[in-house]
Amino acid sequence: MGQPGGNATGLSLTSSEVITERLELLRDVVPGLHRLAVIVRHDPGLDQKLQDIGSEAQRRGLEALMVEAATGRALELAFTRLRSERCEAIYVASGPLGPAKRARIIALAADARLPAMYSFASFRPRGD
Repeated sequence: MGQPGGNATGLSLTSSEVITERLELLRDVVPGLHRLAVIVRHDPGLDQKLQDIGSEAQRRGLEALMVEAATGRALELAFTRLRSERCEAIYVASGPLGPAKRARIIALAADARLPAMYSFASFRPRGD
């Protein structure tokens, strides 16, 4: 990632380098970022993913609030919690979710006026 333009021989969506890059991008968007909400669903490898994100966040002086949200209701509760915990940004670290959940996360993040980092391009807003 430090030297774009080279050849890639493998891919990992949860490597420490990818996590580090995402956290640094969030810090660029939110100078002084201290508290980060990490939204996940229960995917295979979840424990390792949470450990990696938590370790990388801690190395950067960030407090990571881990929130598991697999259902629509859980998403609503997660955003209520991250508001009360005064999170300053969101990192959605789950695999691809259905279109309804993706749209709901995007809407909830916009309503909360919080910048969000997503793990997949499928979260990208689509133009008309």
